[in-house]
Amino acid sequence: MLMQTIFILGFLIILAMLVLVASMIPRRSVLSNFELERRSQSGNDTAAEELKREVLLDDVMSLKKIVEAFFLVLTVVAAVGAFGSFFGVLASLVVALCYSRVAELESIHVAATRLYERIEPDMLNLIQRYPELGKLVRSVTLAPNQTEISSREELEHLVESSGTILTSDEKKLITNGLHFTSKKVEDIMTPRGVIETIARSEVIGPLVLDELHKTGHSRFPV
Repeated sequence: MLMQTIFILGFLIILAMLVLVASMIPRRSVLSNFELERRSQSGNDTAAEELKREVLLDDVMSLKKIVEAFFLVLTVVAAVGAFGSFFGVLASLVVALCYSRVAELESIHVAATRLYERIEPDMLNLIQRYPELGKLVRSVTLAPNQTEISSREELEHLVESSGTILTSDEKKLITNGLHFTSKKVEDIMTPRGVIETIARSEVIGPLVLDELHKTGHSRFPV
C-alpha cells in the first residue's frame, strides 16, 4: 500500500512536470536575425542576447522534445506501478492524448513561462558551451522568423541578396534611392569641365549622334 501511494505521488509529480515542459514556448524576437546582428555589432547587448536565443532556438526546441519524451516514459512506469498493468497503460494513453491540451491553459502557461525564463540562460550557455550536444539532440528545425523590416540597412541587405529577381541596374537604382536624401549636390553633379554641350543650331545627323554617343552621357545641355 505504501509503495502504491509512492507511485501515485510520483505519477502526479511527473505528470505536472510533463505539462509544464509542454507549456514552455520560447519567446521569439520581433526583429530579423540580420537586424539583431546589425544592432549587436553596434554594441546593443539586448540585441546580442536576442540573437543568441534565435540562433540556438532549434536546439532548445529539440531538447524540449527530448525532455517531454523522457517524462512520458516515466509517466508510463509510474502509472503501471500505481494502477497496475491494464489501468496503468490506459492512464498513460489518456495522458499522452490530453497533456498537450492541458498545457495550453493560460494559468499553466504563465507558470511555465516564468519557470522557463529562470532556466533559459543556463540552458543556452550549456548548449553554446557544448555544440556537440546541440548536434546530437537537434531534431527540430523552425521556420525562419517572419518579421517586419526594421531598418534601411536591412532593406538594402534584402535588395543585395535578392539573387536574379532584380537586375544589377535595378539593385543599384533602389540602393541609390535609399541613400538619396543623404547625398549632396556635389555627390551627383557632373563637373563643368566634363560637360558635353550641343548648340541649338546643330543639325542632329549621324555624325553628331555618333559623337554624342561616344561621350557616354545620356543628357546634353543645349
